[in-house]
Amino acid sequence: QKEVQYLQSTAQNVIISTDSIITCEKASVSLNAATVTGATYSWIGPAGYSVTLQNPNIANINTTQQGYYKVAVALPNCPLQKDSIYILVNTYPQWKVMNDTAICADNNGILLKAAASGSSIINYNWYNASTSGTLLATTANYQTPALIDTTNYYITAASKQCTTPRRKFQVAIKPIPIIPATKDLISLCAGRDTVLRASANNATVQWYDDATNTTLLSQDDTLITPVLNQSRKYYARSTFNGCYSKNKTINIDTKPIPSAPILSNAIICAGADTVLKAQYNNGALSWYQSSNTTEQPLATTTAYHTPILYADKDYYAIIRDKGCSSILTKTTVIVKPLPALPTITPVSACINNDTLLTVTAADEVMWYDSST
Repeated sequence: QKEVQYLQSTAQNVIISTDSIITCEKASVSLNAATVTGATYSWIGPAGYSVTLQNPNIANINTTQQGYYKVAVALPNCPLQKDSIYILVNTYPQWKVMNDTAICADNNGILLKAAASGSSIINYNWYNASTSGTLLATTANYQTPALIDTTNYYITAASKQCTTPRRKFQVAIKPIPIIPATKDLISLCAGRDTVLRASANNATVQWYDDATNTTLLSQDDTLITPVLNQSRKYYARSTFNGCYSKNKTINIDTKPIPSAPILSNAIICAGADTVLKAQYNNGALSWYQSSNTTEQPLATTTAYHTPILYADKDYYAIIRDKGCSSILTKTTVIVKPLPALPTITPVSACINNDTLLTVTAADEVMWYDSST
């Protein structure tokens, strides 16, 4: 504080300390003059400042009020005494800090950032409390540790002896969504696709074909795979509000398709039966009378004995192994019609004489001397 000293003797002068006042904007500044009984005081200063108080106070001072403040002390029958003092008003630093943010619960902390808006040199202090507390850093940026709960941080900025009030910065913690619920293992026959299904409550399911989640395949509860000819893995994770669960691995066991059986052919005459045979490597063989393999099979043996046939007949066979089926193979039993009976021309002959027997037939005729 500056005091104006007024001595009643005209031989003495008003004395004001040569020190200036250095303050920050928005502060309150007191001007003080020594008490002289019966004296009147008059202060003037920048921005039209004028008061008639002995010890005026300038509230919420700003840079337009920076400059010299002059005081005049008057006492009847004494010379007017004058003096002045300079008030320097520094501004608070112009700076900015990132907005409140939220991070996921599986975080490794977050880098909090502050920066000067202009070219000012600013000193920063980070704290863990709104008052007192622990000084965490004196740099513009502060790397927090991993956070479990929502945490408040506080920062001040100082420049030219002016320090801002602590500004709060909140880091909220977002929950991690659940791991998608889906099958761990799916068995599939080679040459087919399949539909993968997963659920994750209100979260969105994301599908990938690698454990590092490089290429997003789909964002849906289902994924239709391409046609698969070998075993492979897919990965599902859930995401909600910018957070991600751990991966759930789905193993697809792709089993080979059995080789189709090789079936024998048969040509028979009408009214006959036959035995059909199949050659194959592994698996179980089934015979069918049509291409509908959901029907009851005719036989499950390597050979199948047909019934008596009077017309061409198709038969089908398939191999099943470990839940996979081969291509359905067909064979046809060709049934040839029987030739018409020959027409015999009656003949008479004498005993001990030979004779010529004659028949009429469309096909080759074979003669026998008995009925069997």
